[in-house]
Amino acid sequence: MAGKRQPSKGLARAIEKSTEFFGFLPRWIRRKKITWSGQLIQIGGCVRVDYVNDKYDGKVRRYFHEFENQAQIFADPVPQKNGEMVLVIVGRFKIEAEGIIG
Repeated sequence: MAGKRQPSKGLARAIEKSTEFFGFLPRWIRRKKITWSGQLIQIGGCVRVDYVNDKYDGKVRRYFHEFENQAQIFADPVPQKNGEMVLVIVGRFKIEAEGIIG
């Protein structure tokens, strides 16, 4: 189709992983501009992630994952222009169809 761009390899891979994880294509894709301050500060260990999702069957459920090896959580000390904060979780884990592994 004229005018439609092909997604980048990174975006195509993200769509593939999202579809594998949720069991359906993404409902929407949104570009998010993040302005980095050039530094991150370590704010502690991340031992568990909790999230709410309607993956697989459309029923909203609460999920959690306890990390086998403690992950580290970092924050950009400077808020984004809209007031949101950027958090980064670093550890040895993968996001697979079954959920977070590791």
